[in-house]
Amino acid sequence: MGATIAAGGRDSVFPLIEKLIQRGLESSALAAPSARIAAEWFLNLLIGDLQIRRVIHTLPVPSDKDVDSRVVAATSAFRKLCGT
Repeated sequence: MGATIAAGGRDSVFPLIEKLIQRGLESSALAAPSARIAAEWFLNLLIGDLQIRRVIHTLPVPSDKDVDSRVVAATSAFRKLCGT
């Protein structure tokens, strides 16, 4: 199951996030040790253990409002971490 989740999600999305962050590093809009590390940080802020908690049924399906709130919080934290 983990391989399927990775292939359908993280393995396809991570390179896109990494590429976007790389552009931010190249334009000096972001500061981080590398695009790969910053992409890991962003995904950890955005997702954390949410997926595994959903799989083991300890969390309900998040509402659209919950998803939006999580995106805003992760983006804000990422800007504090990597913004210039």
